[in-house]
This record gives sequence, structure tokens and C-alpha cells, in this order.
Amino acid sequence: MNKITGREKVILVRGGIEIWTNETKAERFQRDWEAGLKGAVGFEGRTLNTADIMGVFYPEDIEDMARRKNRQWQCKYGNWHDWGEKCQCLPIEEQEYQKKRKEAIAKCGKCKDGWVQGENGMRVCECIKNIIK
Repeated sequence: MNKITGREKVILVRGGIEIWTNETKAERFQRDWEAGLKGAVGFEGRTLNTADIMGVFYPEDIEDMARRKNRQWQCKYGNWHDWGEKCQCLPIEEQEYQKKRKEAIAKCGKCKDGWVQGENGMRVCECIKNIIK
């Protein structure tokens, strides 16, 4: 039977060694380390030199570090891009609006891309008027 013990954390050691463990064990280790634990210490069958410990991190921190090593960067909207690629991401509000707009048009069936032919030319469909920003 597997026992859920919380999120994972990673103890990062110089040389690129990553020790993945559960949050409870990692936080216990982290408290001891921050309190001044010095020298060689045992952790999950390993012997670590506390001077070589770089930190205790969440998995997403390790993933972000790997992306940066692979020459990617994160834009202000939280998306990752390859080095040299220009960000053309939309703000979150715009993304949400575009999603609602697409759903409204799909449900409507009367318009083409949010527009209908009126007596005086093209006009915004009612399905879009209901979700305008």
C-alpha cells in the first residue's frame, strides 16, 4: 500500500546530484541543515557533505533550471521559449477572452467568426456581444 506523504522535494548537491524525496523528509533535513548541521551526514542511504549542498527545492525549480541550461527562457506570461525566439504570447486576460469567444461562436451556429450580415453591412453577432471584455 502506498502512503501519500506530501509533495516531492529535491536536495541539490554540487556536481548536479539530485536527491528526490518526499516533502516531510526534505523539510526535516532542511531544518537541520539551516540550524547549522555540519560535516558528513546520512540521508536515505547516502552520505552527504553539508558544504556541498546547494539547496532544497521543489521539482518545478529543477525543471526550470534544466530549461535554462537548455537555452530556454520564460516570458512574463509564464510560457517557455527557445533562445532567440521572440515572445508573441497573449496576456492571460486575452487568452481567456479568446477561449470564451471561440466557445461562444461554436455554440452559436448563426455567425461566421463572430460576425453576421446585417442590413447595413457586417455587425458583431449577439453571441460575441455577451462576452465582450
